[in-house]
This record gives sequence, structure tokens and C-alpha cells, in this order.
Amino acid sequence: MTDNGDQDRRPRWAASWAARSPWSPPRVRLDLDGPTHRDPSWQHLLDPPEPEYPTYRRPVRLGERDGLVGYYRERDYTGLHIVLDEGDLTDLDDDFDYLRPIGPGHGLALPARPPRDHDPTSAAHVSLLLDPYGTVHATTGILPTANLRMPGRAFEESLDAITAGFRFGPMFTVPAPDDSSAVTLPRPADRHSTWTQPASAGAWTTHPTVPADPAPALPFARPVLRTGYLRLHPSEEGPTP
Repeated sequence: MTDNGDQDRRPRWAASWAARSPWSPPRVRLDLDGPTHRDPSWQHLLDPPEPEYPTYRRPVRLGERDGLVGYYRERDYTGLHIVLDEGDLTDLDDDFDYLRPIGPGHGLALPARPPRDHDPTSAAHVSLLLDPYGTVHATTGILPTANLRMPGRAFEESLDAITAGFRFGPMFTVPAPDDSSAVTLPRPADRHSTWTQPASAGAWTTHPTVPADPAPALPFARPVLRTGYLRLHPSEEGPTP
């Protein structure tokens, strides 16, 4: 987040996208840029005292109906600060107090200082769990809201290489038109897919898939009831079964 002058101070993000693995939560530094306010009284015109506000710590809330799931503060991974409220956690078995609601943001409080006066004690380092296409908001009661979005170069190439799996079944399928072992299924046009299902003795079998033909065909082929996983691959080869 860039500095836009004294009239537009806001929470400032500094993100180290390039230094981390695409599979790691992005780690960012957060500080509050506040303008220098002096006592305007006449008796202090020539010799103003040092303002006290740089010592005040203001609550900062991350996540406000946006793409944030939660965050870890500094290097403390014993608890995840999440956007859920206390009431949302009543049905979860969290005996170790691992999930900690962000609430009003009092767990993250920073002083608002001019940029030149920031030091390690006035900044917070957080590791974010977020929707890569979403926006994360930093909200305070004294400064405009700051927005953070991950650059596409940090995650899009990695997402394109992921093999995604989805559990389906039991569902009816029809044999492939050429009587091969392929499974006929609707499938996304931009992905190649395979069908994996359990076999005897704990083994798994993988079958190629062919796109279903929407045109009616008579007589109907005898359907087969299947339960398994549809796996979508970014390339035609896919993984080795």
C-alpha cells in the first residue's frame, strides 16, 4: 500500500509475495501511517511538545465480509484467528482453544505514527489464510480502510497445475459408446478427467472418461451404479494411475 500524503493516511501493507512458496500462506507486515499532529495552542506555537498519540495502540480488524479465512500472528501457530464469531464455534470440538475469533480486533493493536517513525515494535507480521481471488480489509476507527489483493503471479500458475478431486456417488453412469472401460460423464471443457473408484481388497481402479452425448439414444444402455472420485487434470496426460 503506497503512501498518498498526509490527507490520505491509512493502514499500510507490505507483502513479501516473491520470497515465499505459492503453497505457503502469504506473510505481510502491517503498520498504521498517521500524520504528525502537534498541539495548536498559542503557548506551544514556537516550541510544541511531543505529541502523545504515537504511544496509543489502536485496534486493527482484519477480515470484514471479504476473502479472509483467518491469520496467524507473528510466529505463533498455536492458535488461528478466524472471522467466525463465538456463536459459530459452539458446535465445534475445540478443546485446545485453537480457533480464536477476531472479534473487534483487540488482539491486533498498533500505534499510528508517521512513516519515518515506524520501528519493529510498531508493526505486526501476520500469515494470512485467504481466498487467492478475494480481498482482505484492514479496518480501524481512525484511518480509512486498506485493501489487499494477491497479485496473480503469486498463485495462478500453481492453481492451474493442481489436480482437483470431487467425490460423487452413488450415481448412474452409462458405458462408453465403444464398449471400452471409459466412464461417460459430463465434464468441464477446459479440463481432462479420470474416474477413480474402489475395487476389491482395498485397491483402486482408474478409468478414462468420455463426455456425455446430450442427444437422445434408443435403446437405452444398461446403467451402472458407481461411487468414486472425478479427478480433473490440467493436461491430457494427467497423473500416472
